[in-house]
Amino acid sequence: MGIWQGEFEGVSGNWLRWCDRSGEWLLTDTEQARRAENKPKLNCCKPPAIF
Repeated sequence: MGIWQGEFEGVSGNWLRWCDRSGEWLLTDTEQARRAENKPKLNCCKPPAIF
């Protein structure tokens, strides 16, 4: 856990936030949802299988 400076739910400040052992911040639920929305959907662009 570390102190992260940023905006959370519209409020800027210093926040306690989870991080991994290398110091990378873990994504909040909101960040995970946004990332999932912006992730390209690979199923729609898959080339047909060739037998």
